[in-house]
Order: sequence, then C-alpha cells, then structure tokens
Amino acid sequence: MQKEKLSALMDGETLDSELLNALTHDPEMQKTWESYHLIRDSMRGDTPDVLHFDISARVMAAIENDPVRQVSPLIPEAQPAPQQWQKMPFWKKVRPWAAQLTQVGGGGVRFTCSYRRRPAL
Repeated sequence: MQKEKLSALMDGETLDSELLNALTHDPEMQKTWESYHLIRDSMRGDTPDVLHFDISARVMAAIENDPVRQVSPLIPEAQPAPQQWQKMPFWKKVRPWAAQLTQVGGGGVRFTCSYRRRPAL
C-alpha cells in the first residue's frame, strides 16, 4: 500500500503530508523513491550518459560472506645450493644443455638426410 502511495506521489496524483514525512525519515522508502525515478527516467529515455551506482557496500558484504579457502603451501623443488653445485661432476652440470643440443643436432641431421634424397625438379 505504501509503494502505491509513493508511486501516486511521484506521478503527481496525490499530495499526502504523512507520506512525505515518512519519506523523509525512512531510508528504505528513500531507496524505493530513487529506484522509481530511475525506472521512470529509463522508460522515458531521460537517463544521463553516465550513471553512478555505489555498490561498494554490497561488494564488501559479499566478500565478508565469502568462505575463506585454506591453501596448502607448495612444496618447493629441491635446488642444489651453490656449494653442492660446484662439487657436482662436470657431466651433471652440462647434461641439461647437452640433451637439448643433441635433440637439435639430431633434427638437423634428419632434415639434411631427407633433403638430399629428394629428386631434382
């Protein structure tokens, strides 16, 4: 019933002092009043180019209500300390790069062999 009176007041169909008094003191009714005006302006096409909405309170409430997820700490991969690295045999130091070089070299040999087998056009 209150919203119907508020709508009638907005349309200029009634002027109720009790309703105006309630509108000045009730924040919920003020939000409804603003919503009705925004809806009316949208229907008429009178909305400004930029609408300002303050949703920060709702976002903060949603963040507070969001459950906290506990993440287990990652197990760090064991890396050799500099002292250990210097004591490692030479091959263990070179092996990662040697493996990549042999792959590239093997691909080059294969490409060269297949290129030489092609008949001339």
